[in-house]
Amino acid sequence: MIVDGVGSYRSDAVEPYPSTDAATPLARESESYYKFSGATIECLKKVWMEPDRGFLSDEFYNMPGLGALYSRASTYIFGDWNKCGELMGLAPYGRREQVKHLLELNDGILHVPHWTTDFKQPYVMDSGSWEASPSMRHWEDLAWRVQDDTKCIAGRAGGCAKPPAQKICASPAASALNCVANGRVARESGFENVWIQPAAVTTA
Repeated sequence: MIVDGVGSYRSDAVEPYPSTDAATPLARESESYYKFSGATIECLKKVWMEPDRGFLSDEFYNMPGLGALYSRASTYIFGDWNKCGELMGLAPYGRREQVKHLLELNDGILHVPHWTTDFKQPYVMDSGSWEASPSMRHWEDLAWRVQDDTKCIAGRAGGCAKPPAQKICASPAASALNCVANGRVARESGFENVWIQPAAVTTA
């Protein structure tokens, strides 16, 4: 299971994958699931993110993927897309259920709503002290929501594996090195062995 911010464009993908996982040439990889057996590998599923413009202007921050959501929230709270580790660290300070769900898993399909002007308190660098910002309570609540919503990954992992798979390997950084999400995968996905690829780069 490979889950990160963005991967290759569909137009650059050369490996075979299910024809039902269609997308436009400029869609980017969001998730990829594979089955290993001996020395062979088979792509079970690819989830593509279509380019999307929105509140934070750059299409990367509005792509509807799990890893991309972390980058969106990181940009909103810290003014930096690459502070996903800090986002995880901020989450325990947030209050439960103060921010609407940012991830939904319906019939095995992950849906990430658009990042809208409902979020009106983005941090802008050089606008003052981050620690002293009056938006801190809001940012903490948002971080809690993003982290809590990662429970969706457990259902996705179980749904994309094909029996009789008993083991799963997850990678890379912001998504697969998320201890809360990994705990849920281990407890809820039904796999006997969950192995996290340890060489991923992370800011956590």
